[in-house]
Amino acid sequence: SPVAVPFHAFIRSKVHDEQDVEGRIDEPLLRSGSEIEVEETIVGAAAAADNELPPSLKPLSNEEEENHGTIVTTEKKRPVLGEEHTIMEAMLTVDFWVLFVSFLCGVGTGLAVMNNMGQIGLALGYTDVSIFVSMTSIWGFFGRILSGTISEHFIKKARTPRPLWNAAAQIIMAVGYLLMALALPGSLYIGSMVVGVCYGVRLAITVPTASELFGLKYYGLIYNILILNMPLGSFLFSGLLAGLLYDAEATPTPGGGNTCVGAHCFRIVFIVMAFASIIGVGLDLLLAYRTKGIYAKIHASKKTKKSGGNLR
Repeated sequence: SPVAVPFHAFIRSKVHDEQDVEGRIDEPLLRSGSEIEVEETIVGAAAAADNELPPSLKPLSNEEEENHGTIVTTEKKRPVLGEEHTIMEAMLTVDFWVLFVSFLCGVGTGLAVMNNMGQIGLALGYTDVSIFVSMTSIWGFFGRILSGTISEHFIKKARTPRPLWNAAAQIIMAVGYLLMALALPGSLYIGSMVVGVCYGVRLAITVPTASELFGLKYYGLIYNILILNMPLGSFLFSGLLAGLLYDAEATPTPGGGNTCVGAHCFRIVFIVMAFASIIGVGLDLLLAYRTKGIYAKIHASKKTKKSGGNLR
């Protein structure tokens, strides 16, 4: 009927609007010039502000965001010798264990002689053995004083790596052990002097060597790990080696103990300790070869500081 025509037209228009893919356009197709100028001003100001930001605060591009994780992981690397090391970073290096074992060969054998000097003297027929203990301590003091001064001098003059002085001390120590093994007249006097000096050299040289290779930040902890060689060496060379071999050579006494008199009591002990010292020499030479570049840099830095002081 004519009355239903307007309702029919209204319904058809609503259905047509809902099926229209484009939908209705509420915004004008062309913007006015003032609106375009305002938008360009805002974009330009944002770009200028972005350029003024420091690189660390600028937003990352898509490619930079993808590579960000890779950049962070590649920047974290192990320090090289001469830089600051944590205790774990130092213990993961070959040079730390070379220094550790060579130090064991030096101080461990030296402590074995010091701990057993009384028995060694009695076995070789000396009634007063206190002089040998005193000589070992006194010459150890001179070894510490002289080695630090001499090694520092040769770093400045000839770029000599400090481990070379440890190697020299180990060679002399091995000769001292062989002298005491031969038990020639007066050999115990010479041997106690040699062991004392070389023991002092080992202690004095290892201190700056550890700091120069692994830095000063964690030096206290690193050095405490190194000087674990003192109780370890005393146990291995004095408690086990000297104790067991002396007991094997000794004869039982009526009181239930045992005693040994003669050069044979400690001869094998001295030979084994001389062999350990030769191993220490090889390790010290290896460490000197591996660290010669570091001592060249130390020599250059000391020379630069000296020339800078002269210019003043």
